Amino acid sequence: PKQEGAVVPGTSSVAGGGGAGGGMSRAAKKRLKKKQKEQKKKRNLSSKDDGSDHHGVRAAATSTAASSSSRSEKKRHKKKHHFPVHGSNDAGDEESNCDSHTSSGGRTFDDNQQMEIADISRGELEYLSSQGVNVAKAKKSDNSDKKKKSKKHKSKDVLELGDASLSDEDEKSESDGDDAEDDEKEEREILHTLSQSLTPSQVLFSGQIMEHEDSVERCKGELGEEGDTGSEIMRLQDSASDACRIVQDLTSTSRARVVFESLLAPSGVTAEEFYRDYWEKKPLLISKPKVTFKDDGKDSDAPFAAGAGAAISPSKPLEHRARLDNILSKEDIESMLAKCSLRYGREINVTRYADAGDGSGTKRRLTLDLPPKRIKRRGGSASDGDEEEEFQHVVADPKDVWTNFSNGCTVRLLCPHLHSDSTHSLLSSLELEFGCFVGSNAYLTPGGDAQGFAPHYDDIEAFVLQLEGRKRWKVYPPPNRAETLPRFSSRDYTEKDMEGTHPVIDTVLGPGDVLYMPRGWIHQAHTPQESRGEDQNGH
Repeated sequence: PKQEGAVVPGTSSVAGGGGAGGGMSRAAKKRLKKKQKEQKKKRNLSSKDDGSDHHGVRAAATSTAASSSSRSEKKRHKKKHHFPVHGSNDAGDEESNCDSHTSSGGRTFDDNQQMEIADISRGELEYLSSQGVNVAKAKKSDNSDKKKKSKKHKSKDVLELGDASLSDEDEKSESDGDDAEDDEKEEREILHTLSQSLTPSQVLFSGQIMEHEDSVERCKGELGEEGDTGSEIMRLQDSASDACRIVQDLTSTSRARVVFESLLAPSGVTAEEFYRDYWEKKPLLISKPKVTFKDDGKDSDAPFAAGAGAAISPSKPLEHRARLDNILSKEDIESMLAKCSLRYGREINVTRYADAGDGSGTKRRLTLDLPPKRIKRRGGSASDGDEEEEFQHVVADPKDVWTNFSNGCTVRLLCPHLHSDSTHSLLSSLELEFGCFVGSNAYLTPGGDAQGFAPHYDDIEAFVLQLEGRKRWKVYPPPNRAETLPRFSSRDYTEKDMEGTHPVIDTVLGPGDVLYMPRGWIHQAHTPQESRGEDQNGH
């Protein structure tokens, strides 16, 4: 291997460049360049003579004396000027030196002698012509002419086809594109069909459903099919089992799309339409359809909200009410309060929207959270008498929470997905669909015209999932253009602030309903007056 700064034997160039302790001085380089110029002049003078042997020998000698380049340059030089010669008697000797105009066999060329090459640059051609060597490029021109003709012929054939057909490569690429497009379209149809056939709960918990189906099949084999009720249950379970099996085979991204479209399914809006027409633009109400169906030959109206009006089976309204089951329930909240040591202001709030009691008659949000405790701790070493104060959040007593709930307060859980696997599964799927962080709060409000929060708008895109009971929601447009899609949440508005503002949505949500609200849209919600007998309302 070459060492930096060392001179390669047999050459006059510096290897590695710039190293100390070796190489040529500037004066030596100048002398070498001057010598090379003199040798070049001598070669030009020798080429003008009559071409006798002594000139050839002299040219060869000068050429030999001028070989001061490196070995690599010499090899490249020989390879570059290696030309097949007409009439050469020594076929095995292939090297030629164009400086001496001699072949490896020692032959010299007359001025009228021709030399044919396979490939030659323009500079080399001009140099050989100046030396009196006629270079024939017949083979190269013939090959290039053939290539040009074949290329023209091919292009002519393609042009003659016109719009009627394409070349093979174009047809192949087009067919591949068509196949990919067909596959993508087929996949969208499959995902849309699954979202229309299954509820969000069935998509989220398809694995548990399949395990339950297997246990039912085992019981069916052991006990047999007895009674109409048992056979009807089996039929309903079989209808969803195939779709659940398909969901199990989907990728997590495709399953997330099915979950989201199943949430939108009652509205008839696809995911693409939602992102195009509603996302960050306007609210969307996703409610159960009101349909009529025949029961024993008689028509009866199903007591549900207005919808598409398509004829469906009596089990459809029941499916709508149960489509958000197992995501979160009051029993789950009770378990969290009893086991998870939820702290006021961190994991739980107890609040109500009522008269402030200041004599003005204005309603405000009142928070019943216990304040954090001040705890003094010694700081520094034991000899120091300094004390530091810190605040410690109080763990909520379940008895106090349920007492306030029975008195009309709303219980809000912050980040319930930290303690609920089913809620966490829903948020994970939505994060894959939206490509961003998705959080959650849970609200539990007693029946009978109870309200926990004042009118306000949020700095998030909100999806309200009504899990239990009923709640009346009012949604208002942003107060002004500057507060459209805001970065921060608003203050609490009073009833006086809302005077003269008409809601764009005023509806009662029931179990299975969903409401989407872009950030910046003012909203408030309370349980209906007629729901006083109901135990609770949760969303």
